[in-house]
Amino acid sequence: MSDPDGADRLEDPSAIEAADPGGMLRQVASSAAQIREARRLAVEAGAARLAEEGRPRAVVVAGMGGSGISGDVLAAVCGTGCPVPVVTVRGYRLPGWVGAADLVIAVSCSGGTEETLAVAAEAARRGCRLMFVGAAGSPLADLAERTRALFVPVRSVGQPRATLWGLTVPLLVAARELGLADVPDALLEATAGRLEDVAHRCRPASEPFVNPAKRAALDLMGDIPLVWGTSPSRAPPPTGCAASSTRTPSTRACTGSCRRPTTTR
Repeated sequence: MSDPDGADRLEDPSAIEAADPGGMLRQVASSAAQIREARRLAVEAGAARLAEEGRPRAVVVAGMGGSGISGDVLAAVCGTGCPVPVVTVRGYRLPGWVGAADLVIAVSCSGGTEETLAVAAEAARRGCRLMFVGAAGSPLADLAERTRALFVPVRSVGQPRATLWGLTVPLLVAARELGLADVPDALLEATAGRLEDVAHRCRPASEPFVNPAKRAALDLMGDIPLVWGTSPSRAPPPTGCAASSTRTPSTRACTGSCRRPTTTR
């Protein structure tokens, strides 16, 4: 839908900044740095120690909102061929079957999410293997110290959904150490390099004809985007995109994924 005024706003960096009072653009532009820092922090925290007790029966990720999406991403990266199930819990209670043979990863960007703290404490009482990811000096960090859980500190860049890479990469490193996913350092660095390129091309000062984000904004202006994953394993990106869109005033998005392959005759 054509909107000359919208096009003018996209060509004015000051107007873009005024429309982004929360600084989401700057936060998302830090994605490459998040990957590098999170990988380093996970290694320094001792993620390799997770493999000392062998492969868990299941991996259960506890998190809410943007923090919970990290569990969905982990499941997608591990794929349907993963030798153990990867489950995300959003709420106050662990499934009844979770026990000492399972690894519970509690993820909270602030480290103070009530539901996640409740699940983490319950996992500790059940004797589960534990890994916590969250802010340093937070209640989650204190719980990790009391329960001797592996703790990976995360430096929030703002909203949890903008800190997605910082929250997710420690989980990917853990999966790599457990032999559940093939995520070498070279792949993480290549991803960081790709995100740096995207951040540069989508910077506010670049013209719409060379900025893919501005071109997409112009194409979608006045419409309701439908973000579709072609399989369940590709559902996290559409879900995250739609969730971020609905947090923006006057913006709506629909999302979905194919549950089985489709055949065209």
